Amino acid sequence: MRTNQKKLNYKDVSIVMISMNEEGAIKNVLQDISKDAPGAEIILVDSSKDKTPQIAKKFMQVKLIRQYPPIGYGPAMTLALRSASRPIIVTLDCDNTYPTKKIPELVSFIRNGYDIVDGSRLKTKPKNMPFLNYFANLFFARIASILFMTNLKDLHSGMRAYSKKMLDQTHWQAKPPALPVEILLRSIKNKRKFRVVFIDYFIRIGQSKMDPLPSAYWTIKRILNVRMGK
Repeated sequence: MRTNQKKLNYKDVSIVMISMNEEGAIKNVLQDISKDAPGAEIILVDSSKDKTPQIAKKFMQVKLIRQYPPIGYGPAMTLALRSASRPIIVTLDCDNTYPTKKIPELVSFIRNGYDIVDGSRLKTKPKNMPFLNYFANLFFARIASILFMTNLKDLHSGMRAYSKKMLDQTHWQAKPPALPVEILLRSIKNKRKFRVVFIDYFIRIGQSKMDPLPSAYWTIKRILNVRMGK
């Protein structure tokens, strides 16, 4: 009886992810989601050339959306977010870097009235995050904290929980890099109820697809655009 009740607890949750050539990690990630958030809807927008979509199709709760050839992180994540059907949306990466065991905690805050919960990787420096990336993340968070008068920790986290109602009322530029920055800052600017939860950040399975220079440029550009009302 307790197991059945637990499965009911995540019928209000959509887990949304995007993937590109994650065949080494996707099975583990989907298995962990099934264990830690049973009953959740899983939206996967996939742009892979490898076996990622074939592996994902074996999981009944996955709604697979193919977006090939790839057109970028922002459009893929926007499609994933807009395709979710349930009132709570949790974002994750498909490379096994984020702790699915934290999903229940993030979800609980949304159920209790928060609009956005940021899973910050930066309580201390993660062992597997290069020093340059770590200090860049701290720098961007500090700049945004000053401009938005909020103590922000991690503008680029790929693990967050959102109220779907809030996201449906939020508009952003989908195409450029650094999309998570704009979604977070628009939520803060619109005075949405916000909370930070510190999370672990694990060693990536597979290679990073992020290009650091465009990401840094668009991080600053999105911070300034949101602050100036664009």
